[in-house]
Amino acid sequence: MVSTDDTLLPTSFAVLFADVSGSTRLYDTVGDTLAMTAIGQCLEIFRDRTEATGGRVIKTIGDEVMSAFPTADAAARTALQIQLHVDALDPVSGNKLGVRIGFHFGPAVERGVTEAKGRLEVGMPGVGRDHQSKFSFRQSQHALSVPS
Repeated sequence: MVSTDDTLLPTSFAVLFADVSGSTRLYDTVGDTLAMTAIGQCLEIFRDRTEATGGRVIKTIGDEVMSAFPTADAAARTALQIQLHVDALDPVSGNKLGVRIGFHFGPAVERGVTEAKGRLEVGMPGVGRDHQSKFSFRQSQHALSVPS
């Protein structure tokens, strides 16, 4: 459940992070046009696999995606499917694409997008402040809404 004010509401869900590995090297070796196309293919896989397993893409920055899922099983299935689909892509000028993925399931607090603040914050209780994630959003981007 997403709050539209400053009240933090506890819920449990999985947060998954996926990142194209070696993207800086890819840009350096094949150039911007080919690298952007390859990264775009990976991001499309991230989005397609997330939605196919009942998740929702929360934010994309560069070659990274943050997604949320109602269960750890859905996040794990997505991670596997992303790995398999990216692995099946052809190398780009001899550069094999790879992906790093991590996820966590557990109780979390979330703050929704508001007109005044325009951001979503996700924090996992019991996780040190240095390891909690905060994500700023523009009003037009998706707010976190994970079905229970």
